[in-house]
Amino acid sequence: MAQVGFYDNELRRLISDPTAMQESAGYQFTRDQAMKAAERAMSKTRGSGGAMAELTKLGAGLASAEYGSQVDRLGRLLGQEQQYDIGQVGNEIGQVGNENARRRGDQDFGLGVARLGADRDARGADYDLGRRRLDLDAARSENEFSLNRDRNAIDWFNAGTTRGRARSDNWMNRMTNARSWWDRMEG
Repeated sequence: MAQVGFYDNELRRLISDPTAMQESAGYQFTRDQAMKAAERAMSKTRGSGGAMAELTKLGAGLASAEYGSQVDRLGRLLGQEQQYDIGQVGNEIGQVGNENARRRGDQDFGLGVARLGADRDARGADYDLGRRRLDLDAARSENEFSLNRDRNAIDWFNAGTTRGRARSDNWMNRMTNARSWWDRMEG
């Protein structure tokens, strides 16, 4: 920041004590030049009463004009100082806003990355679940295949056994019939 309050302090000092203006370099330079001009003018007129009145008017006018100029100058400089300070504060606010926006962006980016990770994990879980379902379906199919194969084997055996028994029973029946017939013939 600028010299904090320098022009404000100078303006307050000058307004509260107008004689403080006599310390300013501008007033001293202007006074010195006016005095030299007055001395030259008096040397020509040799210190007449009118010249003294003119010098008095010159001094009063000089003091009034220089005082007004100094107050005006300090007021403009104070305004510039305040504008500079306002600009600095605005810059600081802008920097804070930019930093906050960057942080929000970082947070949004972090949330986005976290969401992507969560989505990836969810897809991975869905994939694992799907794979497990396929594995279960394959195992179930394999079990059903084995069970059907075993049922088929049992049915085949039972069918074969039933046919075998039927043949055996059929043979026994023929034999029994043949014996009965023989027994009847012999008998």
